[in-house]
Amino acid sequence: MLSLMRRFLNTWIAKLFFIVMGVAFVYWGVNDMVRQVIAGGDIAKVAGQTITPQRFGREYARSLKRAQNQNNGAALSPEQRKAVGYQTLSQMIYGIVLDHEARREGLAVSDDALRKQIWAIKDFHGGNGVFDQNVFKSVLAENDLTEAAFIADMRKNLLESQLLDTLEFGATVPDQLTDRLFGFEAQTRTADVVLIKNADQPAPADPTDLQLQRFYANHLGLYATPEYRKVKLVVLSPETLASSQTVTDAEARAFYQANLKIYAQPEKRSVQVLVFTDQAKAQLAATAWSKNPDWTAIQQQAKDLGGSGVEIDDTTKADFPTPALADAAFAAPLDGQIGPVQAGLGWQLARVTAITPAKTVTYDQAAASIRAGLALQKAKAAVYDQANKLEDAIGQSSDLGQIPANIGATPVEGTLDAQGLGLDGNQAPLPVSGDARTAILADIFAATLNQPAEFKEVQGKGGVSSVFYALTVEQITPAGHKTYADAAAKVRADWVLNQRRHSAEVAAAKLLAAVQSGQALALGGTVISSGPIYRNSAPTDIPGQLVEPIFSLGNTGDTTMAETPDGFAVARLTKITAPDRAADPIDWDKLQAQLVQSVRNDIENTYTDSLRAAAKLSVNQKLLDATVQ
Repeated sequence: MLSLMRRFLNTWIAKLFFIVMGVAFVYWGVNDMVRQVIAGGDIAKVAGQTITPQRFGREYARSLKRAQNQNNGAALSPEQRKAVGYQTLSQMIYGIVLDHEARREGLAVSDDALRKQIWAIKDFHGGNGVFDQNVFKSVLAENDLTEAAFIADMRKNLLESQLLDTLEFGATVPDQLTDRLFGFEAQTRTADVVLIKNADQPAPADPTDLQLQRFYANHLGLYATPEYRKVKLVVLSPETLASSQTVTDAEARAFYQANLKIYAQPEKRSVQVLVFTDQAKAQLAATAWSKNPDWTAIQQQAKDLGGSGVEIDDTTKADFPTPALADAAFAAPLDGQIGPVQAGLGWQLARVTAITPAKTVTYDQAAASIRAGLALQKAKAAVYDQANKLEDAIGQSSDLGQIPANIGATPVEGTLDAQGLGLDGNQAPLPVSGDARTAILADIFAATLNQPAEFKEVQGKGGVSSVFYALTVEQITPAGHKTYADAAAKVRADWVLNQRRHSAEVAAAKLLAAVQSGQALALGGTVISSGPIYRNSAPTDIPGQLVEPIFSLGNTGDTTMAETPDGFAVARLTKITAPDRAADPIDWDKLQAQLVQSVRNDIENTYTDSLRAAAKLSVNQKLLDATVQ
């Protein structure tokens, strides 16, 4: 239900979506709920209301259907069903708390306001662009909703929106604070830089054996060897099982036909749009834009005329905000200017900035990837049955060499370190990745030598299927260090690199001292004059390691040095440019909007903390877990 609301109302409800999702998981996540088993047969009690098994079951069934549709119709694993159930309960609890608070505050939604909001939902519009009762009923039916239930939830969401919007009213940030932060964040600097590279330093004289042995002893960490373990492992996962799944041509073609919108991509266009409520002002802007195509400049002119600007990136014709603008944009050439066009409640100008041609992937081109995807879906549904077989096989014999091949598990053996690297320094070819790989590696290095194989599971997160495995550690090679004799060639190479680095550092320090005493920076070699350097972004013309030291300088003419990946750099500050609010109003406005949103978030978080404390929440965890199995 809530996801349908969010999809329908792309403006105010989007905010509610993020609040529900964010706060529901942070504050009302079922895993963090009170672990109290309440009396009776209710799933939960909150704010004086009960969530009965029947009420929860209806919402849970809808959520499962939506989740299964998003999973291309494939059955959900037990972990996925459980995650959907927890999320459903979280949303229900948060909705009840907000609704309770809204009614306590005396907020109400009139029938007229409710009707206008429903009629404004584009998904309920017919071909003439206005609300259509038949379309309305069809969409509700597709989402397993009755008209009464939808209207009730719509009214509740509007109440909640009133409550949350009230929190944001009046949230402001003083211009002086924005000016201070803008002056700090947007300040730029330029510098003259000389690079002194290690590789350019003269080769040192040949070292004596005593020097090399001393270097080896002082840098033992460079020659450390990790603990290695030889392991025999068997892994069962959807990925290992997928190759044994049969996907017919009919199944693959059916998937292709059902998902043609994925394989037949319509033409997309990117446009810059100016919006005005007055046609005359729109025409003035059109004339100015035709003479100067600079987007930043025309945005400012539009703002001065009472208009606004927005960019629409890589969007299909059907997804354009208004049909009139879509028709004009898709009829114009690249860089062509459009309008003024009467669209919506105003007049719009536009310029086409990019065209992505339509693209169709044929069934033959997509068949291999479709078959692989469907095989993986089937494997996800079958993996739990096969896991039972693997567990039985391990129970009958802990010898991993005796595991039947038809189970779909992949056996591997080899030697690796705790980071998963083999003796050759490359990643060991374990048939598993991500969190499961990390967990199995940790288990390998927690196991004792020749410990009998034990069936184990790494539970998937966020709808990812579990991975099942068993392992035996057959040999342990303790961590240590290469001997000087074994590391001799590397010791010599490292010593030479260290000597050249030291020479570069001495040369950079001498140049820094010379420049500080009044000599020219060019004394150290070729001078690079940088472009504008920003505090929080990496420059492209000088080493990034210089940014922080340059911004620590107080005045032009001051100097600094820093080590770079291949040597050292000496820099002299040549210019400090303070940002100008009047010259850069767009970035200033963006910063103030971010600060205001931060204040609003703080207010909302404080408010939801107080609601959480007053909600008197209790959850029947045993009944919940039994329901979402």
